[in-house]
Amino acid sequence: MIEATAELEESYRKLTYTATHDGLTRILNRGAIEKMFYEFRAKEDTADFCAIMVDLDQFKSINDTYGHHIGDQVLSETARILTAHLRSHDQAGRWGGDEFLILLPHVSLEDASRIAEHLRVAIYKADILPPPSQITASFGTAQVLPHEEPDDFYKRIDHALYQAKGKGKNRVITIE
Repeated sequence: MIEATAELEESYRKLTYTATHDGLTRILNRGAIEKMFYEFRAKEDTADFCAIMVDLDQFKSINDTYGHHIGDQVLSETARILTAHLRSHDQAGRWGGDEFLILLPHVSLEDASRIAEHLRVAIYKADILPPPSQITASFGTAQVLPHEEPDDFYKRIDHALYQAKGKGKNRVITIE
């Protein structure tokens, strides 16, 4: 009986992990990061709740040049870099494709911008591709506004990200 219970608990743990984590990068998947957003927003003062949206620059050309197996390695290594540079209570998730969303509770917008810049440099300095190729990423940073609906927040932070892309990529854009 005890053995059966232990097996069931282990199966449940594995299923829960599979349901909440991206299979490739092993970080939270979009559904789980959205759930975390709701949880943080419900208990945090939004004046201290920010997020960063990250998009790898020219990712399609990486897949086209090196193959999808290298593209997968780039995504996995990017996720590793992001999580290695975050605090234990921050959350990073794969938003989709080559985009990531990072939730930063208890962080001012100014500090969130500094964190994004630190992450941008860390990705740029990483030796992921054969030389002279280099990975770069664009970042959008925003603070969650009081009573802001999640979809409205996602549109705002996505707009910041696309401003970074439009201004030459490999940069951080912060919006109020």
